[in-house]
Amino acid sequence: DGLRVSHPPSRTGSAEDAPPPPAVRECVSVLFADIVGFTTLSGAMDAARVAGLLRRLFAAFDALALRHGVQPVDVIGDAYL
Repeated sequence: DGLRVSHPPSRTGSAEDAPPPPAVRECVSVLFADIVGFTTLSGAMDAARVAGLLRRLFAAFDALALRHGVQPVDVIGDAYL
């Protein structure tokens, strides 16, 4: 069996915002990257530095994903999926 990839439902509910139909993939890999010690680290930094750090880190992950033709799924706090 292939893995079914689905997208969350549209918040507006309109037909034009409907997600594409699920895709079937025979082989997938998932990377879950989380910053160890982020709570302590971010507590010692001002908000602008924390935001800048996360922006640079996630931009680097996005660039790697684009280069390797993979689909980023989500960002959850300081974690990248």
